[in-house]
Amino acid sequence: MRFDTLVEFLIDFECQNGNPIWKSVCHIAEESKSFSAKSSSKKDAKKSAAFKMLQYVLKN
Repeated sequence: MRFDTLVEFLIDFECQNGNPIWKSVCHIAEESKSFSAKSSSKKDAKKSAAFKMLQYVLKN
């Protein structure tokens, strides 16, 4: 499987009890599929969403 478009990441955050909670959404337009993850770390949220997408791509 080959993808000609870039992977898109949407990053957002919200505060819970004064602590930021980051939400990252990984989307590949050619698959019409997206995966999201939440974490107190922006980097971890992005890595988790990307890992979920990678698992999906490798299985399909």
